[in-house]
Amino acid sequence: MVKNSLKNQFYPAARLLLRLKNRRYSRMAEIPGPEKISPVQAERLLFHAGSESPKPPLQAARKKLKIGLISDIHANYDALTVVLDFFKKQGIRMVFCCGDIIGYGAQPNECINELKKINAVCVAGNHEYGALGMLSHDYFNTYGAAALDWTMGVLTKDSLDFLRGLPLSHVDRLGFRMVHGSPFAPGQFEYIFTLAEAIPGLNSFTEHICFVGHSHLPRAFYLRLGNGIFGDLTGDKFFVENNLRYIISPGSVGQPRDRDNRACCGIYDMKENLFTRTRLEYDIKSAREKIIKAGLPDFLADRLENGV
Repeated sequence: MVKNSLKNQFYPAARLLLRLKNRRYSRMAEIPGPEKISPVQAERLLFHAGSESPKPPLQAARKKLKIGLISDIHANYDALTVVLDFFKKQGIRMVFCCGDIIGYGAQPNECINELKKINAVCVAGNHEYGALGMLSHDYFNTYGAAALDWTMGVLTKDSLDFLRGLPLSHVDRLGFRMVHGSPFAPGQFEYIFTLAEAIPGLNSFTEHICFVGHSHLPRAFYLRLGNGIFGDLTGDKFFVENNLRYIISPGSVGQPRDRDNRACCGIYDMKENLFTRTRLEYDIKSAREKIIKAGLPDFLADRLENGV
């Protein structure tokens, strides 16, 4: 855990940002020495951090709703349909997607259509921005760029129209935020793998929770309001406390990278204040064969089996 103190001459979180840019941070985000930063940047970093309670979700809705959280589907229709069937059996009527519906996999249009059918609330990820020409191919690795070229050639007009309508950030009336990468700078598509990388994001919004994707990993981090303590959470089930601000990744539906090849998704029970992740078996062989048949790199098929 990390103490967010305001006693020093310069804001610790601002110094953290500078050190993060140089990638010289430690696991405990210990930031030595006062580096200078503009008042505007510092104010943004520490906007309401540790000083005020988050905006509570609508109380009437809290008594009824369980919502489904998904991310990083990556055109894996076989995995997506299994997850959506699971949500239906759990009585989930609202689904939120943290981006990267497309890319890597062989069925981008089918995945988009499924999300449209259930009126899922979605934000844009880097693969959506890439397909729309809003993010350079240079951002992607060799396999990602090859998949992007293929995807751009098969997307229908309806799919492209849908992707163009996706925002970078969504703030829901239920009291949470959703982005693909870090909420600190959604358009930069920064990864959040560690607590140190989560801290700028936790200091950049005031909602109770920000749901994210991009890392393809199931992760959760928090800021304890009032005393500015940061931490991370392990395990796939935890209670959502009112005095904490959270960044939560539900994990990847279509391309998990934690060596567990099962589709990953989350459910937030707003009545019980409980977040739960679930892993689901799906037909990986079918998804692999479709990738290979489409002429996409074999690596993209093999990684589904290996969960990397």
